[in-house]
Parts: sequence; C-alpha cells; structure tokens
Amino acid sequence: MICKSARVSAVLVAGLMGFGGFAAPVCQGILAPSSAWAADGSVTISQQHNTGATYDGYRIFKADVDSTGNATNITWESDTVRSTVLAYLDSCDYGTWLANEGHTDSANGVTPHDNAQNAADYIGDKIHNSAEDAEAHTIPPTTKGDTFANGLARELASKGVGKVTQGLASDTAYTGEQGYYLFVTHAGTIGTDEAGTAPIWVAVGATAQTITEKSAIPTVKKEVKEDSGTEYGIAADAHRGQAMSYRLTGTVAANANSFETYFYEFVDTMSGMVMDDADVGNVTVKIDGTDVTTTLKGQTGNSITYNDGVLTVTIADLLRLGTIHAGSKVTVDYNAHLATDAQMGQAGNKNTVVLNYSSDPASTGSKAAASASTVTTYAYALELKKVDQGTREALGNAEFTMQVADSSTDAASKGKYVQVDGSLSTTAYTFKTGADGTFAVQGIDEGTYIIHEVNPPANHKALAADMTLTISRTFDSTGALSGLSAEVTGGNGLFVSNPQDGQDGITEASTATGEVDLTVSNKRETYLPGTGMTTSSAGIVAGFLLLTGGLVGVVHRFEGDMDDAA
Repeated sequence: MICKSARVSAVLVAGLMGFGGFAAPVCQGILAPSSAWAADGSVTISQQHNTGATYDGYRIFKADVDSTGNATNITWESDTVRSTVLAYLDSCDYGTWLANEGHTDSANGVTPHDNAQNAADYIGDKIHNSAEDAEAHTIPPTTKGDTFANGLARELASKGVGKVTQGLASDTAYTGEQGYYLFVTHAGTIGTDEAGTAPIWVAVGATAQTITEKSAIPTVKKEVKEDSGTEYGIAADAHRGQAMSYRLTGTVAANANSFETYFYEFVDTMSGMVMDDADVGNVTVKIDGTDVTTTLKGQTGNSITYNDGVLTVTIADLLRLGTIHAGSKVTVDYNAHLATDAQMGQAGNKNTVVLNYSSDPASTGSKAAASASTVTTYAYALELKKVDQGTREALGNAEFTMQVADSSTDAASKGKYVQVDGSLSTTAYTFKTGADGTFAVQGIDEGTYIIHEVNPPANHKALAADMTLTISRTFDSTGALSGLSAEVTGGNGLFVSNPQDGQDGITEASTATGEVDLTVSNKRETYLPGTGMTTSSAGIVAGFLLLTGGLVGVVHRFEGDMDDAA
C-alpha cells in the first residue's frame, strides 16, 4: 500500500464538524476496520417542528474522527454503499475532478476512482464548497438549491442501501462506529402539518453531537375581503351576485430546495359560494408577488380547475414555476358569488382550503397536508309585513322598492335596487305583499336601504315618507356572526326602538336565522255618509235659499225707491 499525506474533505472536518485543519498522513487505499479505531461516537437529532417523525441513518464511510474534528483511516462502509455512491458520483463530474486533483495512482489494486479517501474529498468539496450546494443540514449550514447533497441522499434511499439505524426517535442518541453519516426522515412517519428534514450529513466522532432537523412546515391560510375594503379577514358578508374576493396563501418548507420536485396543490372546497367560467378564467397565482399564472398554465402537469364547488390549483413542481426560498409565499386570488342555496344568518357559508405538498426530500412521491383554513361569508334576509294601523290586519297588494343608500360597505352598490333574489340592479324591482301582507327577500348585505312605498293597499293612505332601514352585524374573533340588529326611521313616524305588539317597527332581528322582520302600517281612508241628505245636496239648497233671499231684498228696495219718486 502506498501511503502519502492527504487532505481530509472540508465537509468532514471544517464543514460538518465546525473545525478546521488537515489530517495526519493517510494511506490512500481501502482500509479494513481496525481494532485501533477510536471508540464509538454518538449523535442526537432534535426535532424542530415534527412531533412523531423518526429518522433512518446510513453510514457512508468509516473513519477515526478525533475530538478536534480530524478524520483518518477513511474507508467504505460496505461494497453496496461503495457501488451506489460511486454510480452517483459518476453521474456528476467525479472523473474530471480526479484528473484536476492529480489523483492517478492506484494502491493495492484499488484505482483512484474507487478510493474511499478520494470519494470523501470529492463529496466534501461538492457539499461544502460549491456555490450550487443544496440546503442540506451541514455544519456550518450551506445556502443554495437542490443539487448534489440531496441527490446523493435520494440515491441511497431509493437503492435500498442498508441502514445502520432505523426509526431513531427524536432526542434519542444514536451510538455507533465513527465515520461519515447521512440521516433522513423515516418514511411513513410524516403526518399532517409535518415535513421531512433536509438530508443531515454529519461526521460522528469522539465528541457527542446534537443536531436539529431542518424542516420548516408549510402552512396555508384562506381570507376574504370585506366589500370595497382593502383588508382581508376571516369573515365577511355579501349580497347575492356580489363578486367576493378570496385569497389563499401558502408557505413552503424552508428546505423546499432540498427536493428533486416539489409538488404543491391548493384544494379549496366552497359551501354556499359558486364560481362561473369568468371567475375560473381570472384565477391569479403569484410567487412572492410575481404573477406566474401564464407560466403555470403552460407547464405540463399544472392545472386550475373548478368542479362541483371545488377549486383546485395543482402545481406539479413548484421549483420549475419560479424561484422559491425559505419564507416564500404562494398566493391564489379569485372571485366567487353567493349560491342560490347559500345559508342565511349564523350558519354562514364556510369555505375551506387544504394545502397538499411534497413532504420528504428523499422521496418524490411522499406527500402531506397542512391544516385546513376556513373563512365564512354571511348573508341576511328581510321580511316586511304590511298591516292596517287600526285593526293590525294583513294588507295585500302594497308595492315597494328597496334601494341601497349607504356606500360605506360597498361603494359599487350605492343607488342600486334590490332584486327579488337579493342581487342589485340599476333598474327598480317592485315587491308586492301577498294575501298574508308580506314580501320577503334573501341574500342581502348589511348596510342602509331606502324602502319606498310605490302604491299603498286599496283604501289606505300612502306612507308620509320613505323608510330608512339599517342592518348591522358583529363578528367575533373566530369569524362567527355574534350579533345582528336593525333600525328603521321615516314612514309614518310611528317606529320605536323597542316595539310592542300593535306598533310599527323592527319586531325581530335574528342572529341565528339572519332574518330582519319589519312591520309597517297604513292608515285606512273611510267614507262616512250623512242621513236623508248628502252633504253636497244640503249645500245646494242652502245656497239656493241664500240666493233667493237676496233677490227678494233687492226687489223690496227697488219698490220703495219707486214710491219715493212718485
């Protein structure tokens, strides 16, 4: 065996162990395990976010790693590991590197290509020194995307290379022969709101180590914009036909660039809300504020679909769609409208999104889901009852219009008229009370409305003025409808804040049902005839008598004047 001084890989010494320096002279050949090797080393993995995940360990090289971080006697863990690792190195630029480094000598029949020391140096250079290094968990940490370290980790996992430990629990020390190790998350132990760690590469030596897994968990949030405001929240209310703006926001795992491909999918299930073709066509997807919708639609495997109340935005590989990093946000903006079967009142119309994402850097098919996020959209109803003011009997055939008066909640709605289905139009719709004296409309928003009586019931006087109806609501911190109230002014001026039976005004504003009940009365006009002679006939007779009396007086005065003249 030819021995000469050899530099230990930067990742094994300076990179992974956090120390610097060079190794003592090493025999540049494959060395059999020696009883002279140092005692077993230990490493403990501490979880950062996952709660139930466990870890599998692969040993790539055996080596003596002293307390200062120097490694000697580097040799392959096994023939299977050697052939798997070298096959992957050959798919990179290992041959070029060997030539550039001047590795040309064989030792004991072992070529430079198969030499464990050379392979360790090459791996060290690729993981620690390359600007293209992945976000593998090296010490000190490296910075960039999905490249060498992650590919090597996936190769070992996919080829069924034997593990030195399997199902290692968090905060439980693994004790084994010193050397260079890879730890990955054990398949099947990644649950909801969890993600597998980026590959953990570590030199296990004389000094016990604790390493924190690298796995920030993706999250998802759904929000809805309140009418014409600019802020998004967890609850809003709407009238039928109003385009409500929704936003889905997903984050990515901090180690997303550790994945070969990063599947990312929003599944948004709507209740009481619908999208039309135009809404679906206008869905917008952004990464960190940059619109990537056109690119998304042009890539194979991606889609934006809407079926049976479910909006699905599927991204086959987020890494191909745009540049992402720890802290990146993916947003989906879209509009939806109250459905014909939308719930009124406290039940609300709950809409929930789930985010599905690639969860294990070592397995392209492994997926998990982030906890669902829900928002609620509310709507209300009005029932107006028309009664006789004196008898309180129901009055049919009274006609009304209902117009939006307040623009504080929805500027685009001011001046528009409520239609029979709760939608708004610039053309007035005339509501007519039925035989029971009522008309009803569902799917209206909070706000202020002008109710104008177009025609009163037969034989009744029209209201002295229009009515102004204000519907107000409150949401609690969870987005639940916690209160509904209404106030009315105008009309005949008989409305009171706390009405009793027989009075006009708001008789009920139900938070549970979302219904506002309004009772409005009209004064009856009653004709009262006289007896024997109508008022008009008596007036004619009296007028005739007055006229006759006046004429008699004139004649008498004329006769007297004639006598005096004679």
